[in-house]
Amino acid sequence: MIPGQALNELLAGLLLGLGLIMPIGAQNLFIVQQGISLGAPRVFYATLATTGCDALLITAGSLGLGTLFAGHAALRTVLMAAGGGYLLYLAWQNLRGPDAAGLDAPEAEQTLTVRRTVTRAMGVSLLNPHAILDTVGVIGAVGVARNGVARVWFAGGCVLASLVWFTLLGTAALAIRRRLTRRGRLWIARASSLVMALFALLLWSELALA
Repeated sequence: MIPGQALNELLAGLLLGLGLIMPIGAQNLFIVQQGISLGAPRVFYATLATTGCDALLITAGSLGLGTLFAGHAALRTVLMAAGGGYLLYLAWQNLRGPDAAGLDAPEAEQTLTVRRTVTRAMGVSLLNPHAILDTVGVIGAVGVARNGVARVWFAGGCVLASLVWFTLLGTAALAIRRRLTRRGRLWIARASSLVMALFALLLWSELALA
């Protein structure tokens, strides 16, 4: 593939990825909450973990695994039920402990906090039916229509969109954090918990109406 065609595929993936990732969702809310509550460098661990999960899902979609959701309605049902439950769990966790209050964890707990942040980022990505349908479903459907190297460049553009957007979001959250008092960070955590709970209820309502 000549460089111009590769660039076109990269840009096509970048634009489609941004269009799907930028609207408010559980992943975006999670990154913002981590940036405001935990600060650097832990928000960037969350960003890398979220981007890595997106890359995994985009790759799966580009390999044609989106047909699993088209042919197995029960899989989507289980995913929506589990995703709603996990979002409620995150909402509860945000209201507890030093993370929710916007306090830095003690030095002895920092490794545990990083591990917890990465684990939560993986959960909010891999148990998020909307993120999965966007990456495996929509991006996958567009990607499989391309052949060989074109598909690789297109998928790479989608992954780049995830990395760029979540990095910008995390950086913006850090800028906001510097202007907030500890009380302000606590109220942000509470608002984040409320929105996550609403996302969970929306998932379950979709499930009930399906």
